[in-house]
Amino acid sequence: MGGFDNEMVSLITGIIGIATAIAIVTLIRKDHLRVQYGMWWIAMAGIFALLGLFPTLIDQFAKHLGIAYPPILALTIAIVIVVIKILLMDIEHSRNSINLQRLTQLQVLGLCAIVRCIASFLFSMRTSDRLVRPKIRKLFTVCT
Repeated sequence: MGGFDNEMVSLITGIIGIATAIAIVTLIRKDHLRVQYGMWWIAMAGIFALLGLFPTLIDQFAKHLGIAYPPILALTIAIVIVVIKILLMDIEHSRNSINLQRLTQLQVLGLCAIVRCIASFLFSMRTSDRLVRPKIRKLFTVCT
């Protein structure tokens, strides 16, 4: 069994990075992915393709930093990038949750205003029916 040909692995990794970038651009064009998220993924695919086509870049960078085993540098950088991405996702999720809660509260306030208007209109009609008047009063007090 022969070993892996480094040039073939580099070529395949580079092609995967380029294909990923093309897929991301297609998703953005079809509005399946927002541009702000797409730019992140295109950058990651570009780095993936660059390091795949030129694997000695990470080796030279690690050597420049004094790191004896270059794959550790690549893994450390990848972990930092993943942690940053997760943090950004949590920030976006928190912002969306707050916005959704505020929107729901505004809708409830608007609905209550409509119910109060209808109840006060019906109440002002001087309805003498003893069955209708308590129901109108109950409807009015729900949103007060």
